[in-house]
Amino acid sequence: MVNLPLSPPGSRKSHHAKRCFSLRVESNRLQLAVATRADDGVYAIEIDEIACSEPSGWLVTSDAGLLERAVSELLDRNQVRRQRVAVSLDADFCVTRVAMGSTEVVDRELEMLHSRVPRYLQLGPGEKVTGFSRTRLAPGVEHVVTGVVNLRSLQLIYDAISAADADVAWIEPSLVSVARLMGTANMSDEPVLIADGSGAHWDLGIAYRGQLLLDYRPAGGSDEAALSDAIDGHISRLRRFCHRHRGITSSELSKMSIYGEQEKLSRTMAALGDRNQIEASILEVPMIDHLYRIDPRFRASRYVPVVAGIVPLLTDVSVESIADMLGRFRRAPDQPWPIQWAIALVPVVAAALFLMVAYGLVSGERRREQATSASRTQMEDQMQRTQLRLVELTGQRQLLAQLEKISVQSVNPRWDLLLTRIAQCLPDTVKLNEFRVDGDGIARVDGITVDESLVYEVVDHFRRLPDISQVALQGTTMESQSEGFRFVVRLTTTEAARSLIAAPVN
Repeated sequence: MVNLPLSPPGSRKSHHAKRCFSLRVESNRLQLAVATRADDGVYAIEIDEIACSEPSGWLVTSDAGLLERAVSELLDRNQVRRQRVAVSLDADFCVTRVAMGSTEVVDRELEMLHSRVPRYLQLGPGEKVTGFSRTRLAPGVEHVVTGVVNLRSLQLIYDAISAADADVAWIEPSLVSVARLMGTANMSDEPVLIADGSGAHWDLGIAYRGQLLLDYRPAGGSDEAALSDAIDGHISRLRRFCHRHRGITSSELSKMSIYGEQEKLSRTMAALGDRNQIEASILEVPMIDHLYRIDPRFRASRYVPVVAGIVPLLTDVSVESIADMLGRFRRAPDQPWPIQWAIALVPVVAAALFLMVAYGLVSGERRREQATSASRTQMEDQMQRTQLRLVELTGQRQLLAQLEKISVQSVNPRWDLLLTRIAQCLPDTVKLNEFRVDGDGIARVDGITVDESLVYEVVDHFRRLPDISQVALQGTTMESQSEGFRFVVRLTTTEAARSLIAAPVN
């Protein structure tokens, strides 16, 4: 693992600091927000920016020092040297994943995410770095935001900021900070679909009460028409996502806020028109009078992410709630030489203690062996009695297993109730052709859908049904007449699984 020479962790400067800074890094633009505290405690926010001179952007250009020079120029003319800067990354640089639910569900989703991170090819080849924040929303409900970034990109951004003699407070995905800003401005009391159009591809998410519930990039979402088609095709699934997976029942997902360059937003609003099932509007920097003041020219939609990035520095947001992608690389600062000597001697002292403990254990074992040799006959008798007891317990276990098998086989599954639950969890575009019971607690479901990707969503729904222990997708075939995909799923009930477990032990 490569270590970045980052500053140590710790509590950030108080939000009462005189000046606060946030840097927004896009593929072809840098934006810096500077918040200066007035006598009344309200901050005045100003924004400065630099565009990339190469159309390919900061990461693709052959000039390795282009980003470093741009960061230095931007920070120098705003006097940011030796100051802490909060950094937010555009979706072209990082991927955001969100998990929410019980501790077991969150741990399982994080484990699955860890296995998929190396395959995030949209971030480029090489090692990937993750950072996450984990908060408890309610008893038994946790919310985890994970940011994934390419190590090369992270190193490039950090080196550029360090060369300008500035300190990085944290680096987080910008969609997370935008969701937080909407919550601070009371704009997401109901679920809102947010669309970030500042990058090469549209990045979509769902904001709810300051939390980011979902972040995904629709396939082919590089132009306005593709975005409109993606929303038309996915709005039903997004609403089911809010209701089923996030427990939002107070309101349906019916509003969308988009932000980015004005010209691109105008084309997008024209493409969306009135045919979508959602009300779209352009998001501008909201006014939060008790927190900051901002000039009207800096309220343009393209400044939303950089203002969102500075909000945690102005409020009481804890560092633990920031999905900091630098966290795993932070190390302690250089220590005075007496402390360094003490740290160097720690392994020697630990080795000496280990040898002393090991010698004591060996001596104790030798004394115990001597005492054991004198009572060998007594131990052999005890072993014989133990063997007889094991034989008796084996017979009782076989009898108990046989009784459990009889008990399980005497219970018939509620096939009518299972069929009702299956019909309720199927999406609108999935048709159920046949539900067949094969006996012994096993059933087969034959269905058809127009979208092959929905097959795996159906299988995932089946796994969540109660009294189902195993779900096996036995095959998918293309139907030439209906132009759909036929699938067959094998379901094993809990009673069937128990009957296998309760088989007699030989």
